[in-house]
Amino acid sequence: MAVGALKARLLPPRILSALLKLDSAERELKRFRGPLLSVEDQGDRETLLARHAAADKILHSVPSMTASTTGGLS
Repeated sequence: MAVGALKARLLPPRILSALLKLDSAERELKRFRGPLLSVEDQGDRETLLARHAAADKILHSVPSMTASTTGGLS
């Protein structure tokens, strides 16, 4: 836990924020599984996908953050 705290302190604020947003979006997207989603759920899913893509774009703009670090959304 101490190593994680140290790494977080060393990251620029925008990168730390993007990592937190990416993690949050991935966690929340797990709620929207299945073929039959209501219109509201589809809208919420699209919003989360947009947040995920925005955070992923920030992380991929940093040379040290590779695709293996952030993973992909399948």
